[in-house]
Amino acid sequence: MYIINNYIPKFLLYRDSEVWLLNMKHITTIIFVLIINLGYSQDFIKDEELEKKEKKTLSIFDNEKIVYGLNFDLRFWSGEFLFNFSPKTGYLVTPELLMGVGVEYQYYQGYFTTIIYGASAFARYKVYKEFYAHAEVNAISLESQWYGAGLYTDNRFIYSGNYLGIAYKTPEEGKGGVVLSVLWDFTYNENSPYMNPLVRIGYYF
Repeated sequence: MYIINNYIPKFLLYRDSEVWLLNMKHITTIIFVLIINLGYSQDFIKDEELEKKEKKTLSIFDNEKIVYGLNFDLRFWSGEFLFNFSPKTGYLVTPELLMGVGVEYQYYQGYFTTIIYGASAFARYKVYKEFYAHAEVNAISLESQWYGAGLYTDNRFIYSGNYLGIAYKTPEEGKGGVVLSVLWDFTYNENSPYMNPLVRIGYYF
């Protein structure tokens, strides 16, 4: 080895040593950076997964399960006119059970002229294929001069109805479709503005 080294210029030995040390420094630096980046990436992925879990925990409602609906009615007959606009919002608690709330607005002109408005809450449960059981309660404001059988002295009073019945939804994909409901008011009296049974057609999407 001594003889060989004597025949190799010293500057080549030094140069090779320096190159080797320089390469080792580069390799060590690259390995160090890769280790740091790997650790950071794992932490970032864990943070993202944790953030998603927290969002799911904090989020009460799934937007994909929200359902919007509308009962709309426009009629002309024998000199009478009726306009009904009743939007609703529901939530699919399960694939079979829809629960929601709505507002009601009606304008009637005929033998007299009046405006009916109020709010409602409902639940609809899938019984068989496209057939549902429907339950609903509402509270609507009526004019006492036309309803109430003269029992109220104020201009308006609140009538509460409790409805049970069946509904049929057209077999469309997803949560939308046309819904035909036939409901019976089990608290019906002379104050009610509707006759039993109450038939409604609405669209949900």
